[in-house]
This record gives sequence, C-alpha cells and structure tokens, in this order.
Amino acid sequence: MTESLPLSRRTVVTALGAAGFVALPAWPETARAADGPASAADGPVLDTHPATEPSGTHVREVGGTHVVFQYGAVLPAFDGWRTREPTREYLSLDRKWRFRFDPGQHGLGEGWQSPDLDDRAWDLIDVPSAWDLLDTPGFGSETTPFGKGTAFADGYAWYRTVVDVPGSWRARHVRIAFLAAGYSAEVWLDGVHLGKHEGANSAFALPVAGALRPGTRQTIAVRVFRRASYTDYTAPAPQPVTDDHEIPYKPVDYWPYAGLTRSVWIEAVPRVTIAKLLVAGANGRVEARAVIENHGASDFDGRLTLDPGRDSGARPTVVEARIAARSAGVVRVSVPVPRAPRWSPASPHTLTARATLTAGKPSGPRVDTLSTVYGVRKLTVGDARLRLNDKPLFLKGLNWHEETAARGRAMTPAEYDRELGHITALGGNFIRNCVYNRHPYVYDWADEHGVLVMDDIDTMWLNTAQEKLQTERYGLARAQALTMAWNQHNHPSVSSGGSRTSRRSTPAVLRSTGPGSPISRRP
Repeated sequence: MTESLPLSRRTVVTALGAAGFVALPAWPETARAADGPASAADGPVLDTHPATEPSGTHVREVGGTHVVFQYGAVLPAFDGWRTREPTREYLSLDRKWRFRFDPGQHGLGEGWQSPDLDDRAWDLIDVPSAWDLLDTPGFGSETTPFGKGTAFADGYAWYRTVVDVPGSWRARHVRIAFLAAGYSAEVWLDGVHLGKHEGANSAFALPVAGALRPGTRQTIAVRVFRRASYTDYTAPAPQPVTDDHEIPYKPVDYWPYAGLTRSVWIEAVPRVTIAKLLVAGANGRVEARAVIENHGASDFDGRLTLDPGRDSGARPTVVEARIAARSAGVVRVSVPVPRAPRWSPASPHTLTARATLTAGKPSGPRVDTLSTVYGVRKLTVGDARLRLNDKPLFLKGLNWHEETAARGRAMTPAEYDRELGHITALGGNFIRNCVYNRHPYVYDWADEHGVLVMDDIDTMWLNTAQEKLQTERYGLARAQALTMAWNQHNHPSVSSGGSRTSRRSTPAVLRSTGPGSPISRRP
C-alpha cells in the first residue's frame, strides 16, 4: 500500500512495502576472546586467527535486496562521525585514552581488559592517532634514525577509557563504531569480550547488548595488534615476517600505521531502526531501499517516508513498513525525479535523501530517521569508451596514499583538504585509493568536488592458495570487498572497486552477492 502526503498534486510513485524479512543472524551476546597469541619460538609474534575471519561478514537476500551482515547485525551506516540524527544519541570517544604496549603478551593473563584494573600509571594517547608517532622524533623526515621509536613497536598494545552510560539507553540498541583499527582489534566492555576485527582500514560496529549496563560507568578496553614487517629492521638483509591469514600477508610498499587511527564513538539507536539507506539515482528515477532492523520482541507495523531531497523535484512518499520481531527487512521506494540535477565532474550536484520511520500512520510517533547524500548520474561503458551521463569521459588523475608527516594516517579534515586539493589544482578528475579504503571524509570530498574514485582493498600479491584461503575458507578478502561496496554504495563519485591481486578473486567475491544487488554498483 502506498499513501501520498497532502500535496498540491498527486505524487506518481512505484513503491513497495517490505517484501520480506529474515531473522537476525545468530551471534553470541558475549564473544570469546582468543586464548593467547601464537608466535614462533624465536621469532616475532603472530596474531591468533579463528577458523574464519572473526566478524562473520556475509550476505543475505532480504526482500529482493542483498544485505551485508556483520557481528550478527546489518552492517550499519557510519555517518555518525559527522552527522547527528535527531532520533539517536551519540557519545564520541575521540579523546585521550590510557595506553600501554604489551611486548611480553601479559595483558590478557593479567586482566588488562577488566574494569577493576588500576591503569593510572599507563601512558596517554590521542584517539584517533597512530602509535607510530607517539615517540618517533622526526619520523617524517629524511634524516631520522631508522629502526628506532614507536614506529617500530609491533605486537600488541592496549587502549582503555571509561564512559558514563545514560540510563535512557535501557530501551535502545547500542553499538560501538570504529572507523579503523590497525591491524586487528579485540574489544571488551567491562571485561566482556564483544568481538574482534581484522583489517586496518575498514569500519566496523560491535553491538554491546550483552555487556551494557545503562546508568553506570563502564570501561572500554581495546587490544590492538600489528605484525612486524621484518625480524630485524636494521639488519643488512632483513627477513620478512608473513602470515597467510592477514591482508596484506607480507611487508608492503607503504607504511602500516598502527592503533586506533580514525574516530570511535558509541551510538544508541531505537530498537526498530533504519540501519542503512541505499540510494541510486539514474535515468530520471531515484531507487531507495531502507534496510530496517527490529531488535525488539514485538512485530513492527508502521510507515516509512522517503524525502528524495529539496532539489530532486519530487515530494516525500510514504510506504508501509512491516518488520517481524528480531528480524531485518527492506522497504523499497522508486520515485521519478526528471528535473533532478545530474552529477558530473563539471557540475558535482549532490542531494540528500532522508528516510523517516513512524509507528502506525504517517502522523504517528517518529521512531527513527536516517539521511544520506547521493547523486543522479549514469555511468556506462561501450565501444571502448567510458561515458558519464551519455557523454564521453576522459579520466585524468593519480594514485595517492593517506598520510601526512604530522599525523600519519590519522589525518584531520584540514589535511585532507590540503592534500586532495592538489588533484583539482592540477586539473584532475580521478583518484585511485591505492591500496586500501579511505576515511569517509574522502568520499564526501570527492562527491562535492566532482572527482571520480576507484576504491581499493589491501589484497596484494596473493598466490593461488592464498586467494582460495581469503575468498573461500578464511574469507577476509571477501569480507573486505563486501564492506567496501556496501559502505561506498551511495557516493556518485565512486565508479569502481578493485585490488592489487590477480583479477581472479575480487570479481568472484562481488558476483557472489547476486545479479542486481545494490552493492555491486551497477552503472
């Protein structure tokens, strides 16, 4: 059933309510920590690995849409680092944390994850930042001594901070979001292990239902690991340290910054929540799919209102939204926007779509909102030509790495503006994110400045056996590819994704999501 809001003319729209839903994946409310690090008898420490990559990233078809799940929930939107939805509460954890290296791997056994630990003698470190720059004088200069300082501190290090959890969060779904943690991170809340993440440059969010105690002060502890690149950095012929389960699995040709290098926050959302809003604009229409989670014990029967944006030429549209308890569903809306401006490098017009979930009728109480920036554009390839909005497009740009001497990979918006500004100053219209995902600020900047992006993951130099390990058995490459496509879906600037491996693995990963999947970024 489709309803029109009171308008001067009837909105012409093809819209469907939730065509189906699936139960939320089974996931332990409290995960189990690794028993302890694995290491060679006389060599550098290697991290522990479960049978498959630890986030449980996978795709399920929900109402005709392929949805990415992680840690037993829909992989949510990560706009909380810059936006504040009125129906949600946010607690930024960008601050100074207690910090200590753990070269002897004693932290787990000594209870460094416990809220009862006295950590007042620990050092302090900024979050976000890279521990490489904590004590490596002149790291970014050509004359600094090589092989000395915290830039060469590998293995495990611990972060701790305390939070006052509002009592109002008893009726909320709460998650801790990390934009990046390099290379791997295990997270505890008051000594309860929430989960582990691998991959230094992808965002992740851990639900905290099994450990949350609203109305109290709680301790967050994070154990971060970085594998050594070489057994001895100063040796005349250093021996590389490898681990087939990691991506990348061996030393790389860029610096592997370590620590909580991007923003961290806690987000409290309604138990019935819009986890992700997928939007694509092309051929005079906006296709939107709102992925809704119901973490409550009762079925939800309400409405979803989609506003395609002030400059779209279309009015808000209302559709039914019915989601069973403990389930995820998809509400689809298709709206004609024949007068919406198109996005291109010459005219980078963007729009903001907003989805609003209400209980019962459209005039019922507001439950949740989620907005996203998108663009209307048509990208095609034919006759050996790339066309944007039916016009030939010539790409000119560069590869780049995300770092500055002052902040490493924990860059500030001003640093991004300065570094990315070189692209437009040179007349470029294209960047390749070699060879890892960037901070969300980069994709927003590209949308606003008309620069197309080829996104990338860290899958480099794999042999055939490693490709099979990372796509079929352990699955970390597959998880990273899915996460990349899902997170960057709405950006008109993002034109493709890839990796520096042979092309046998990544396309197979994306094809596994199924034809017509919104995460495959069809032209």
